Order: sequence, then C-alpha cells, then structure tokens
Amino acid sequence: YLLGVEASVRRFAIIASQGRGSQMLCTVQAVDAFLAADKTLVGDGDWVCDPNEDQCRLKYTIALNGIPTGATFEVIDFPLERPRGFTLTLNLPPCVWRLDFDHPPKGHTNDVPDGHECPRLLSGPHYHPWRLNSQFHLGKRPPDMLPLALPLPQGIKSFKTALAWFCAETRITFAKGQLPELPPRGRLI
Repeated sequence: YLLGVEASVRRFAIIASQGRGSQMLCTVQAVDAFLAADKTLVGDGDWVCDPNEDQCRLKYTIALNGIPTGATFEVIDFPLERPRGFTLTLNLPPCVWRLDFDHPPKGHTNDVPDGHECPRLLSGPHYHPWRLNSQFHLGKRPPDMLPLALPLPQGIKSFKTALAWFCAETRITFAKGQLPELPPRGRLI
C-alpha cells in the first residue's frame, strides 16, 4: 500500500510540475494518497482582507516532495466577530478537509442515521474530514461540499492549537518562520 501511495504522490507531483494542476486527484484513492503524503507549504502567505465579506484570507500553495502543486492550504479569519472565528481548509480544489472554529457557535446538522459516528447536531468548533465525506465523491472529482462533520477534540481552544491539530491530521509541515498568526482585530479597510 505504501508503495502505491508513494507512486501516486510522485505522479501527482510530476503532473503539478507540468502545470496541469490537480488533474491527478480524480479518484478517492488518489485523494487518499495525497492526504497520506507529507506536505510542505510554498512561500510565506499574505493576508488579503475583503471588507465586503468581513473576512481575511491567507493562502499557501502545497508542495509534495518540494514540487508545488495545484493544491492549497487556506486560513479564513473573521476579525470582526467577537469572540473571533476562523476556518482552515485543504483544497485540491475543491476543499477535501475543513475545520470550522465558529464563534459564536453555529449549528451544523449531519444528515445521518441513528448510531452513526457523526452526531446529528453539532454546536461549536467542528471539522469535516475526507474519510467521512469521500462517500460523496462524484466519480471524476471530489464533492464540492463536505456535509459530514465531527466535534473538535476537547483540548482545542485556540487558533494555535487548532492549526497544530489540523496540520498534524493532514500531514502539513510549516517551515521555520512560516507559521501564521491571525491578523489584528478591527475594522477591515
């Protein structure tokens, strides 16, 4: 299995280096292989704030074996919310892994039968892992939405702990000096 993962990652890295983006990631197995691979980030990322949407975005390109891919890691911050909320995403595109740190807690409904590992109703910080949502794969591309979510583990209470947990779960490594901080609170200009 590991050799298959390495081969898939190598093929994806070659395709990405030829400028064909994430065409390789069209099967559940290919997305699984991408998620199983160690990933690094390219560049330092720059916050871009949109006053019309009351949010700021920080985007990094993901590299496999040092080769930039069409995939991205994004931090979406809501600096006007009190307390502050944020979202972390891993995008091929589309998004295949997401963490929502909602403040104030927003409800999320999982359309699942009784006894499913996902609770029907969630309130507060939660995450949408690929392993729960791969069943919605559309054959040629991952689903546009990640409808199923689980509550975050109890100890995750801040941006730093959420970021560390998300990156460990998705195998993303930050280089020294790359670790993002949320932009200052306040009015977006």
